[in-house]
Amino acid sequence: MLTTITPDRYRKMLEAVVDGNQNMVRVWGGGVYEPGVFYDICDELGIMIWHDFQGFTCGVYPAHDSYVNQVKKEAEVNVENLRHHPSIILWCGNNEDYQQIVQWNLKPELPARIFYEHIFPEIVSRCSPGIPYWPGSPFGGKEWWETEDVTVGDIHEWHVWPIGKGGEYYQNYDLLSGRFVSEFGLPSVPSMKTVEHWLYGADESQRHPQSKLMAQHCRAGSFERRFANYMNENFRMTGDLETYAYSTQLMQAEGLGLAYRSWRREWRGPGRQYNAGALVWQLGDCWPVTSWSLIDYFMRKKPAYYVIARELRPIVVGILRKVEKDRSNDRPRQFYEFGAFRNKSASIEIWASNFTLKSVPARLEVSYYDLGSGTFFHIETRDVDLLPNQSTELIAQPLVSPPKSPPSTDADGRLLPRVQRVELDRTHTVVVHAKLLSSSGEVIARTTNWPEPLKHIDPVVNPGLHVT
Repeated sequence: MLTTITPDRYRKMLEAVVDGNQNMVRVWGGGVYEPGVFYDICDELGIMIWHDFQGFTCGVYPAHDSYVNQVKKEAEVNVENLRHHPSIILWCGNNEDYQQIVQWNLKPELPARIFYEHIFPEIVSRCSPGIPYWPGSPFGGKEWWETEDVTVGDIHEWHVWPIGKGGEYYQNYDLLSGRFVSEFGLPSVPSMKTVEHWLYGADESQRHPQSKLMAQHCRAGSFERRFANYMNENFRMTGDLETYAYSTQLMQAEGLGLAYRSWRREWRGPGRQYNAGALVWQLGDCWPVTSWSLIDYFMRKKPAYYVIARELRPIVVGILRKVEKDRSNDRPRQFYEFGAFRNKSASIEIWASNFTLKSVPARLEVSYYDLGSGTFFHIETRDVDLLPNQSTELIAQPLVSPPKSPPSTDADGRLLPRVQRVELDRTHTVVVHAKLLSSSGEVIARTTNWPEPLKHIDPVVNPGLHVT
């Protein structure tokens, strides 16, 4: 709750932003004008703030005289109070109000446009000159109410997570970019320690993913259908609460990591800078809950926090796998099929993003590991030059297949069934690892690409992993 947030909690949360390699936060229009300590710490740590005007979010607001006068006074006071903070680099008129015109099938009228297009920009220009103003989040298109034009303005990328028409696989994040993605996300169950907090003293019957207490602590509408879609497509079904919680965290980490990795690739150099940034929804929680947060109420970081931190380093490397099937279908390009479709071949694309201002010479090392035999069967290297402040394409080629193993038989000499007979190659068992090395052999960046969906991975050897 607002009155319980201490300066120390603000500092820990904002330090986590910096430690996670993020450089901007968005004060969402459905929140509050934060206390001074929040802005002071952002100034100190060098965190930029995208600031929505408060009270305008996901709605159609009136514009009668008394309301206009009240809103105008509130906006002037807050812009004047905050204008000395260098961390505030943009004022924004609203959150998703333009979007409601389309989403709710309303006639193209929005009375509050008087705020977003006249009153607010005039106040910012007069009270805090030099600070950019943006009418709404999202905003941009040929018509005043358009909010999904990926070539101009900003977008909210929520095609991933909805169910039914328009719902997308998170594996398609690379196809869902925009000039600036000011909101997107995937939810997950928090740490089991946090879950144990709300299950404390509860009957044992509540310790499963579909219990009433688990439902009570979830921020997502239609969450069961939405989780079921993404979980069943990617992970093995389970009724065990701890396994389920971890799988949701893995889903969130995989999806958000792919989004950042792919969208940074879209900063391709002069004349091809298709994506200039993204802000994930959301950073933290205001109570113990299943939500889109990277850090839960008790300040426990989810796996997605660490994945995003890696993807936001100055230099990163990425891999995209594409699997060709024998006929078109609606499944992700990355998925191998073992049912109605046949996998014909697979290819990989490898790139690096260098967000320093100097070219970086490096050696790219790509290793191929076969889950079937438990061996590295192919390694290739090449010298590369990473261009400054952009991504550089490094490899686009067929995925190397492992050597074919002899047929397996049982004790009576009968041939055992083999999954690989349903396809022309056996790349569904191949893990690809890429790393960039400096001239001294130091690892600059690394990434690993696993065959998908993850539920079909069947490791048959002990990897020899020990955790101490």
